[in-house]
Amino acid sequence: MFYLLNTNKTNCQADHDWMLANRCAATFGKVAHKIDGVAAGSTVFLYESGRGIIACGRAGAVVAETACGYREGRVRHRALEDFAPLAQPLNAAQIKTALGRNVSFLATLIRLPDGEKLLAAQKIQK
Repeated sequence: MFYLLNTNKTNCQADHDWMLANRCAATFGKVAHKIDGVAAGSTVFLYESGRGIIACGRAGAVVAETACGYREGRVRHRALEDFAPLAQPLNAAQIKTALGRNVSFLATLIRLPDGEKLLAAQKIQK
């Protein structure tokens, strides 16, 4: 399975930075539970608004919950194994072209049943 996770950079630079620094997929606040639906072993693409897919990895088996220090509440996250930052982000237009359809980039987390097309488009190795 494949997922596209918006890093929330537009609303909170710290959330975005936290995910990259910790090499994980994370959800915060009211939508923190969404990370629970990502199956272990699934490929997660981290999407930065205005740039595109900036990294990817395979979701680890454990959903952890920790305090992140800069916000109230806790963050739920999964480690991204084989974490791979992309040298060149795959932008929104390239994503739509690769998938052959529109994608809601504003959503926190979306399932991509055809996500292998993004791996091919960016030549990302699993």
